[in-house]
Amino acid sequence: MKVVGLCRNAQSTRSVPAGTAVFHEGDFGHEMYGVIWGEVQLSVGDRVIASLGPDEVFGETEVLVVCPRMVTAVATKHTVLAVIDRDCFLHLVHDMPLFALQVMTTMAERLRSDAYADHRESLANIRAV
Repeated sequence: MKVVGLCRNAQSTRSVPAGTAVFHEGDFGHEMYGVIWGEVQLSVGDRVIASLGPDEVFGETEVLVVCPRMVTAVATKHTVLAVIDRDCFLHLVHDMPLFALQVMTTMAERLRSDAYADHRESLANIRAV
Protein backbone atom coordinates (compact mmCIF):
# COMPACT_ATOMS: atom_id res chain seq x y z
CA MET A 1 0.00 0.00 0.00
CA LYS A 2 1.36 3.40 -0.93
CA VAL A 3 0.63 6.24 1.47
CA VAL A 4 2.39 9.10 -0.29
CA GLY A 5 3.96 11.65 2.04
CA LEU A 6 2.68 10.05 5.24
CA CYS A 7 5.98 8.45 6.18
CA ARG A 8 8.10 11.53 5.53
CA ASN A 9 6.28 13.41 8.30
CA ALA A 10 6.81 10.67 10.90
CA GLN A 11 7.64 11.71 14.44
CA SER A 12 9.63 8.52 15.02
CA THR A 13 12.02 6.91 12.54
CA ARG A 14 14.37 3.94 12.50
CA SER A 15 17.47 3.52 10.35
CA VAL A 16 18.06 -0.09 9.25
CA PRO A 17 21.30 -1.20 7.53
CA ALA A 18 21.07 -3.50 4.51
CA GLY A 19 20.66 -7.14 5.49
CA THR A 20 19.25 -6.33 8.93
CA ALA A 21 15.91 -7.73 10.09
CA VAL A 22 13.29 -5.22 11.19
CA PHE A 23 11.49 -8.12 12.87
CA HIS A 24 11.20 -11.90 12.55
CA GLU A 25 8.23 -14.17 11.99
CA GLY A 26 6.91 -15.12 15.43
CA ASP A 27 8.18 -11.97 17.20
CA PHE A 28 5.65 -9.92 19.10
CA GLY A 29 5.34 -6.26 18.22
CA HIS A 30 3.00 -3.32 18.55
CA GLU A 31 4.25 -1.09 15.74
CA MET A 32 3.81 -0.89 12.02
CA TYR A 33 6.34 0.67 9.69
CA GLY A 34 6.39 2.83 6.60
CA VAL A 35 9.32 2.96 4.22
CA ILE A 36 10.65 6.51 3.92
CA TRP A 37 13.48 5.38 1.65
CA GLY A 38 15.17 2.09 0.91
CA GLU A 39 13.62 -1.34 0.47
CA VAL A 40 12.22 -4.05 2.74
CA GLN A 41 11.58 -7.66 1.78
CA LEU A 42 8.80 -9.62 3.50
CA SER A 43 9.04 -13.39 3.72
CA VAL A 44 7.27 -16.35 5.27
CA GLY A 45 9.73 -19.13 5.91
CA ASP A 46 11.92 -19.23 2.81
CA ARG A 47 9.26 -17.73 0.53
CA VAL A 48 9.54 -14.03 -0.35
CA ILE A 49 6.03 -12.59 -0.51
CA ALA A 50 6.74 -8.90 -1.15
CA SER A 51 9.37 -6.24 -1.73
CA LEU A 52 8.34 -2.83 -0.47
CA GLY A 53 9.71 0.61 -1.30
CA PRO A 54 9.10 4.23 -0.38
CA ASP A 55 5.64 5.13 0.93
CA GLU A 56 4.64 1.48 1.49
CA VAL A 57 3.71 0.13 4.92
CA PHE A 58 3.96 -3.23 6.68
CA GLY A 59 3.32 -4.75 10.10
CA GLU A 60 -0.20 -3.34 10.26
CA THR A 61 -1.80 -6.50 11.67
CA GLU A 62 0.13 -6.24 14.93
CA VAL A 63 -1.07 -2.67 15.50
CA LEU A 64 -4.65 -3.95 15.39
CA VAL A 65 -4.34 -7.15 17.44
CA VAL A 66 -1.84 -8.63 19.87
CA CYS A 67 -0.36 -11.52 17.94
CA PRO A 68 3.01 -12.78 16.73
CA ARG A 69 4.42 -11.34 13.51
CA MET A 70 3.29 -13.34 10.49
CA VAL A 71 6.33 -12.47 8.34
CA THR A 72 10.01 -11.65 8.58
CA ALA A 73 10.92 -8.16 7.36
CA VAL A 74 14.51 -7.51 6.20
CA ALA A 75 16.01 -4.33 4.78
CA THR A 76 17.58 -5.21 1.42
CA LYS A 77 19.17 -1.74 1.11
CA HIS A 78 20.03 0.81 3.76
CA THR A 79 16.51 1.86 4.76
CA VAL A 80 14.84 4.52 6.88
CA LEU A 81 11.46 3.59 8.33
CA ALA A 82 8.67 5.60 9.88
CA VAL A 83 7.64 3.89 13.12
CA ILE A 84 3.86 3.97 13.68
CA ASP A 85 2.70 2.78 17.10
CA ARG A 86 -0.92 2.13 18.07
CA ASP A 87 -1.55 5.70 19.31
CA CYS A 88 -0.17 7.19 16.09
CA PHE A 89 -2.18 4.65 14.05
CA LEU A 90 -5.42 5.59 15.83
CA HIS A 91 -4.66 9.27 15.29
CA LEU A 92 -4.10 8.66 11.56
CA VAL A 93 -7.33 6.66 11.27
CA HIS A 94 -9.25 9.45 13.02
CA ASP A 95 -7.72 12.31 11.03
CA MET A 96 -7.41 10.49 7.69
CA PRO A 97 -10.25 7.96 7.19
CA LEU A 98 -8.80 7.09 3.78
CA PHE A 99 -5.73 5.78 5.62
CA ALA A 100 -7.89 3.15 7.37
CA LEU A 101 -9.36 2.09 4.02
CA GLN A 102 -5.88 1.83 2.51
CA VAL A 103 -4.67 -0.36 5.39
CA MET A 104 -7.70 -2.65 5.09
CA THR A 105 -7.22 -2.89 1.31
CA THR A 106 -3.56 -3.80 1.76
CA MET A 107 -4.41 -6.47 4.30
CA ALA A 108 -7.07 -7.96 2.01
CA GLU A 109 -4.69 -7.96 -0.98
CA ARG A 110 -1.96 -9.68 1.03
CA LEU A 111 -4.38 -12.31 2.36
CA ARG A 112 -5.74 -12.93 -1.12
CA SER A 113 -2.24 -13.17 -2.59
CA ASP A 114 -1.14 -15.65 0.09
CA ALA A 115 -4.31 -17.71 -0.32
CA TYR A 116 -3.79 -17.78 -4.11
CA ALA A 117 -0.17 -18.89 -3.69
CA ASP A 118 -1.22 -21.67 -1.29
CA HIS A 119 -3.97 -22.77 -3.72
CA ARG A 120 -1.51 -22.75 -6.63
CA GLU A 121 0.94 -24.92 -4.61
CA SER A 122 -1.87 -27.36 -3.76
CA LEU A 123 -2.81 -27.67 -7.44
CA ALA A 124 0.82 -28.27 -8.38
CA ASN A 125 1.03 -31.09 -5.85
CA ILE A 126 -2.17 -32.68 -7.16
CA ARG A 127 -0.92 -32.58 -10.77
CA ALA A 128 2.41 -34.08 -9.74
CA VAL A 129 0.75 -37.18 -8.30
